[in-house]
Amino acid sequence: MVWLAEQGHQVIGAELSELAVRDFFKESGLSPTVTEGGPFRVFEADAFKIYQGDFFALPVDALLGVVACYDRAALIALPPEMRPQYAAKLSSVLPREAVMLTIAIEYPDGEIAGPPFSVAREEVRTLYGELFDIEILEERDGLAASDNLKKRGVTKLEEIAYVLRRKA
Repeated sequence: MVWLAEQGHQVIGAELSELAVRDFFKESGLSPTVTEGGPFRVFEADAFKIYQGDFFALPVDALLGVVACYDRAALIALPPEMRPQYAAKLSSVLPREAVMLTIAIEYPDGEIAGPPFSVAREEVRTLYGELFDIEILEERDGLAASDNLKKRGVTKLEEIAYVLRRKA
């Protein structure tokens, strides 16, 4: 998010954990103003506006004008039964012209219980394929950079970056 702001972009985020939001601003050296906005606490400073609360309650107007979405860890944090609801909600609040960058991971079934959860390529296509054209931007071995998952017993880990664009 910091990199995006450094490129001149306004950054809007949604995060369930108030601690994570506060830590982000603290690590960024920023003192946000905090307001109540419906079911959310809204933290704002410089180029950042973060809605703290339940993503599934995020109103459509929160993302008006958004041109890109970066899902770094939300999809892989959710258990399989919640992913269709997440994908549907994200698709409904994201403006039509917005492009999505989604990061998913895959590891052998049963190695760990998650989170993070393994999300197979086919599942990404199932979740988003009806509304979005999906392109794999990059695939890489993610195990070398993940001591935590190695310690938990993961033997193989692929990190996949997807670009999703709305179908015409």
